[in-house]
Formats: sequence, C-alpha cells, structure tokens
Amino acid sequence: MRGREVRNRDAKEHVPAFALGLAWGGTGALSCALGEPLVALAWIAVVAAPAGFHCGARGVRPWPFGMLAPAVWMIGVTWLDATGAGELPTPIWGALAWTGLFCAAMALGALRPGAAWRGASALLLAGGLLAGLPIAGGPGGCLGERSVGEVSPGVAARLFDLAPPVLLVEVVGVDFMRHPGVYERAGTEWFSDRRAPFRGILAGPLLLLVGCTALFAASRRRAAPPE
Repeated sequence: MRGREVRNRDAKEHVPAFALGLAWGGTGALSCALGEPLVALAWIAVVAAPAGFHCGARGVRPWPFGMLAPAVWMIGVTWLDATGAGELPTPIWGALAWTGLFCAAMALGALRPGAAWRGASALLLAGGLLAGLPIAGGPGGCLGERSVGEVSPGVAARLFDLAPPVLLVEVVGVDFMRHPGVYERAGTEWFSDRRAPFRGILAGPLLLLVGCTALFAASRRRAAPPE
C-alpha cells in the first residue's frame, strides 16, 4: 500500500515535469526541422530563458527532467549538423551556452513560483526585442538609413552583444556579423571594429558555470527552513 502511494506521488510529480520539459524542448526541435541551423540557434537562444524560468517556477527539479529541454535542443542541432544542413564548427559550446541560460533562468523561476507564465512571457518578449534590435537599427532594417547617422557605432555594437541569437551563433564558430542575412541588413561594416565575437571556449563554459551556480543557490534557498 505504501509503495503504491509512493508511485502515485512520483507519477503526479514526474509526468507533468516530463511533459513540460518535452514541450519546451519541442519548440527548438521544430525549428531544427526547418533545416536551417542558424534559424534553429536563433530560436533556441530566444526561448532558452523563458523555458528555464517556466520550468523553475512550476517546481520542476533540475534532475531528472529539468534538463530535458536543453537535451532535446542538443539532439536537434546535432542532427542538423550531422545531415550537412549547415556547418557548425563547435556546436558543443552552443550547448553549454544555452544550458547555462536555461539554468540561470530556472533558478530565477524557482524563486518566483507564482509567476510562471508572466515571467516566461516577459522573458520571451524581451528576448525577441533584443534579437530584432541589431537588424532594425541597421540601414536595411525598419529604422532605415537615418539610424546610421543617429546611432553611434558603440551603441550598435552593444545591441549586437545583447542579442541572444548573436551569442549562440558566435559561440558555435559562425561569423554572425558577416553572414549575408545580417551584413546586408544591419550594415555591420560601420561598427565592426567596435566589438569582437563571443569566443565559445570562454563564453560556453562560463555561462554554464554561472547557470549551475545560480541553480544550486536557488535550490539551497528553497530547501532552507523558514525563519
């Protein structure tokens, strides 16, 4: 009787956690199905933080299902790379980076259990805006030619630094600023000397370390008895 109660309790906890992780993981997997690695990386970069926050706020434990979404993204990107859809020199650094973002947001969500949807929506909106600003501010973007004269090269460079897709694309070893889809619209030649690309060997492990440390601290805080 006792064993049945334990199994029922585990099912009530694990099934929703598994479904939630699989749902967020599927958002990235579907983007991989398009066959465009950079599009998939850009989408994963935008959803990593909202997914982590939502899972943390819903009480999903880091193990065994907390890391399901980042693992599914890794499977999708690895499949893309293996099929030759696009060359990603160092996809492992991208996996470390998006897992770090996911873990950091999961830690934040664990401290805000009542704001799962609000927090995830806010992070998704912020990520989307940050992703679009570098292109919008260029001569081929929606702000038009006049933005080149009004936005300083330093500001334009910082907009690129803050865009989540730039981070993931550069850590896997792709020159994002000179990609045709970016170079032509953002006109990156006018500020290319103001920034250096993210280095995967540094940014990937660093983001993972920060994310795991934040997740560990949040877990300790939740486990601590109230004063």
